Amino acid sequence: LGFTPEGVVTAKLGFYSQRYQSYAPYASFIRGLLDNLEQRPGITSVGISSSVPFDNGYTVMQVRLNGAGPELATGISTDWRVIGGQYLQTMGIPLQAGRGFNDADNRDRPVRSTIINATLAERLWPGQDPVGRQMLVGDSRRPYEVIGVTAASRVRALGRRSEPTMYFHYLQFPWASMTVAARAPGSTAGVDAAIRETVAALDRDQPVSEIKAMMQVVDDAAAAPVMNASLITVFASLALVL
Repeated sequence: LGFTPEGVVTAKLGFYSQRYQSYAPYASFIRGLLDNLEQRPGITSVGISSSVPFDNGYTVMQVRLNGAGPELATGISTDWRVIGGQYLQTMGIPLQAGRGFNDADNRDRPVRSTIINATLAERLWPGQDPVGRQMLVGDSRRPYEVIGVTAASRVRALGRRSEPTMYFHYLQFPWASMTVAARAPGSTAGVDAAIRETVAALDRDQPVSEIKAMMQVVDDAAAAPVMNASLITVFASLALVL
């Protein structure tokens, strides 16, 4: 998988109300959510992301080098996530080089920062250290500096290899649809209630939906391949009998 789903509980949040159309309330809510949940007994780390693995919430953007040659002129189709807190640590995605995001990775940073996975790093800078290098994302001419590199992990589906993936910080790239993830390695009992209580304390009008254990998300992703394998077995057995 490239991540560790055991002991992780996720819940979806949508920042669509008028209150969160401004940057400051949005950033303040997420910061308060992460800080408060981290203080809950049994929870060892908390993060937030625009989409967790296998959740069908992925989109792609083209990534290219500034002044790239013909082989990268059209860019590399790359999955992306907006994350915050200790998302990588919570999901068990190892950081292989560089650093994770911190509060300095905000709108005031002259060059925006990004974390990429090893698959994208090898496509853009084969055999080289990508940390400190810059790339262009989509149609923007504003470069992003690579501050860290994660291990490759599956984010779309069990049957696919690791796709090129990049991560942005929510303080630089606010996103309305987010999923909070909390790791409780001893027992996940009560984590769902802790999430609901913390959200309600910050904003009683903020809805929480689809609270799931990451193991359930992985099991759901495996359901279709398992069903297909079962059907193939049935038809193969019938063919053998005939």
